[in-house]
Amino acid sequence: MSQFIASPLQPREVGQAFPLVQLLLPGVDRRHWEQFARRFLRRSGRRGILTVRDRWGHIRGLAIFRREIDMAGPILDADPVLVVDLLDASEVALTLIRALELRAREIDCVEIRMNLAEGTERSWPMLAGTAHLETRRRLTAPVRRAAANRPDGEQIPA
Repeated sequence: MSQFIASPLQPREVGQAFPLVQLLLPGVDRRHWEQFARRFLRRSGRRGILTVRDRWGHIRGLAIFRREIDMAGPILDADPVLVVDLLDASEVALTLIRALELRAREIDCVEIRMNLAEGTERSWPMLAGTAHLETRRRLTAPVRRAAANRPDGEQIPA
């Protein structure tokens, strides 16, 4: 039996996930994460945030997912998928993947697509024995915007 448990992140738990988010996505600040997560969780059902916790309740893995329609049909798109655990990273990752697979079946998806957070590669060697294959590489780049004002009047730099 696994010592890790997967469960949906609840709105009241958003702050507990921030240390993991910050570790793997250092450009994200707490306020931005909390606003994003709470807004994202408000419209649950076909999207959500799954966590993997250890027996003490600490979050060791996290996946932000949504159901999308694509040429293959309905897919569960998980981006990003974050795993951090010094001793049991592979077990945390496997627990998270099983939870994503279950959720994909529950919302009638034909495929799962995951974007693994950079720097977590050592957590994923167990995927070699599963149906999960690396099929493509995704490139990302920031979009430079002109300076604008936020609704609170603060200037957003270009």
